[in-house]
Amino acid sequence: MKSKLFTKKSLIAVALVLVLLIGGSYIANKTVVADRLEKRDYDREYSFQYSSDGLLYLTYDPADDGKIGHIKLYLGDEYCLGVSDVPAYDNGNKLVYIDENAYSECSEVEKVILPQTIEAIGDNAFSDCESLEEIYIPASVTKISDNTFSGTDGFTMYVQENSYAQDFAEQNGIPYEFYTPKPMVDTKDYDYSKRIREMYNGVDYTYDIYYYNGVPNCAIHWYHPLEDTEDVVVPEQIDGVDVTTISSEAFRGHSGKNIILPDTVTNIGSYAFTERGSIEKVYFSENVTRIGKDIFKDSPNAVICAPKDSYAYEYAIDNNIKFEETN
Repeated sequence: MKSKLFTKKSLIAVALVLVLLIGGSYIANKTVVADRLEKRDYDREYSFQYSSDGLLYLTYDPADDGKIGHIKLYLGDEYCLGVSDVPAYDNGNKLVYIDENAYSECSEVEKVILPQTIEAIGDNAFSDCESLEEIYIPASVTKISDNTFSGTDGFTMYVQENSYAQDFAEQNGIPYEFYTPKPMVDTKDYDYSKRIREMYNGVDYTYDIYYYNGVPNCAIHWYHPLEDTEDVVVPEQIDGVDVTTISSEAFRGHSGKNIILPDTVTNIGSYAFTERGSIEKVYFSENVTRIGKDIFKDSPNAVICAPKDSYAYEYAIDNNIKFEETN
């Protein structure tokens, strides 16, 4: 009898252990799943995300009164934008920090206006910005890293009198002028958030659709045909939207002799046709109003073909590029 009782108790004990083990495993698995879901939700809330206008890549820190925004990367170079007017808030959250390398090596930006919410600017945030001419830094900024502007020369810093930015400019030999910040407003006439990165005809172009003044525009980012042709005729429209922008390095390295741009194109990015040793002529219309730096770098025989007295003509003269007049 005792043996049977002992066996029964043993079985009960084993069963209890199994229950505890299974229950513990179940609880542990539920905990892991819950942790993963919590991390996913946290990442969605605070990790990398586009700003509402599509021109900034942001991360956030939790704060008692909302979220604190970090500007991780400026995306305006993709659209050949010369001015970056940084918003003070995005979706109601304050933008406080310009993080390291945020604008580093931006070749298009000429003017940066920081809002009165920014407090600190990180390492190399504006390093190697070869086109930068003006940057507006409000009195709210109380920290600028020593190498923030490494490799960036020839710009003027606009500061508020007796501010930290003024002291920084004086200590680092940066030319500066005083300015009064404008009131912060939340209106804008552009929206680059509706990205549709697709491939035209399956192979030829990678492009984005963005909005300006409520009108859709197409920016070509990369030309990559299966085989090159002697004459490249860029389409006026892709998916029914006007092609207005040829982004930086969009035609880099491809063979072919002539590139004909449509009348719809207004912006040409830096190095757009670089390393095209075989290139002979690029045809611009009078509608082009912005051309970036060194569009023909390492393309020594290239000729700009455009109407006389157009912006492209002036660019050719200013940069000692061969010019051929068109009607």
